[in-house]
Order: sequence, then C-alpha cells, then structure tokens
Amino acid sequence: MSILINNNGYHSVPGYEQPQYYPPQPQNKYPPQIPLENYPQYPSHHHQVCVEADIEVSDNQGSDDNFISLILLILGFFFGFPWLICTILYSKSKSANARSYAKISLILFIVSIAIVLIIFILFIISIAASGAIFGSIFSNASKHY
Repeated sequence: MSILINNNGYHSVPGYEQPQYYPPQPQNKYPPQIPLENYPQYPSHHHQVCVEADIEVSDNQGSDDNFISLILLILGFFFGFPWLICTILYSKSKSANARSYAKISLILFIVSIAIVLIIFILFIISIAASGAIFGSIFSNASKHY
C-alpha cells in the first residue's frame, strides 16, 4: 500500500476517497418572497387606508371657551346669573372643559335658586307667624288699657 500526498497537503490512500465535510445549509424559515410585479394590480381607488389616531386639536377658540366659562363660573358665586349665562353659551362648546363648566354652572344655578326660594318662603312664613303672634299681643294689650 502506498501513500500519496495530494494537492491539499494531506496523505491519501489509493482507492480510498476521503469523505468531504459540507456544513449544513441554513434552512429558510420564511416562504419564498414573491416580487411585487407578480401581485395583481388594482386601481388606486380600491386602496383604503384606515388609521386610528388620538389627535388633540389645539385651537384658540377652545382655550378662549375654557377661560371665559371658568370666569363666568367664578363670577356666579358672587352674582348668580353668570352661571345661567355660562350654561347658555357653553353647553355645546367644542371644548370639553367649557362644557363641564357649563354643567357645573347649571347645577349651581338651580341649587342657588332653590335656596333663595326656600329662604323667601321661610321669611314669608316667619312674617306671617310673627304678625299673628304680635297682632294677638297688641290686641290683648289694648284691651287691658
């Protein structure tokens, strides 16, 4: 048996071929890509893009509504009727804060009117009761003198 040296510098035995090592080929995990040209083409009016986004629009009108409705809400604690004005002007505003101030103003206006009516009714009742009490005292007193 004779040993030959091949071009790679390795010893080889005649009649025996050394197995060659090939690294494993990487497996493609994804399906083959289809070029865009092979997809069916549609007219552009069939493409619709739906995008949901929370966009806060800042405009000066909304900030003006917020400021004025807040001022009316505060003035209502001193005078009362600014609450009614705030409710009328800003109940359908674009600004969520202005609408909230308008709702609060309406509630406070109704509560203040109810309180004023209750106080007025109690005042009338107290006058009537005091008149009846004092009237009877004075009428009895005049009889004694």
